[in-house]
Amino acid sequence: MAKKNLFFVGILVLMISIVYWLNLWYGSSGGVMEKGIEQVLPKADYEGELVEPKEMDLVVAEEDERVKFSLETVEKHKLINFNLSSDIKGMAYITPSGRLYIRERFCPVCGSDEFIIQNNLLVSEGCYAVYDLESGDKLDGATAHQKELSQIIHYRIEEDKVIINLNQF
Repeated sequence: MAKKNLFFVGILVLMISIVYWLNLWYGSSGGVMEKGIEQVLPKADYEGELVEPKEMDLVVAEEDERVKFSLETVEKHKLINFNLSSDIKGMAYITPSGRLYIRERFCPVCGSDEFIIQNNLLVSEGCYAVYDLESGDKLDGATAHQKELSQIIHYRIEEDKVIINLNQF
């Protein structure tokens, strides 16, 4: 009886170890980057800069409903705009800490879909509402009822390619 219990304890320890190492290797999100949790590029300092977006056309892979673009493109242009569908416009940018954020391009204050990065802040060109690049939190007090930018778009990175699954919409 004791040998049987020892065998099951050994199997349990082995399973816990495997889960631990898989989690350590792939991350707790299963390889999916959420909310720019991990630093993927060198830190970016936009102090004293005005960054206008680069428009990018994405090709949807019909067979698996995904879009891909190069992480290098975001690093080069710093702020990119793209359309995921006729209804959903997106933007991608690197935060000052080097995290990649991808979110819907929509100002909750004025409805504009045009943004710039100025002095480490994200600014709506429609109403000049100011948002923190790291959190998306609204920083000016003109409309206190709205606290943050629109929905974050979940993505994953494979071989320096950013992949967005369109099934999340």
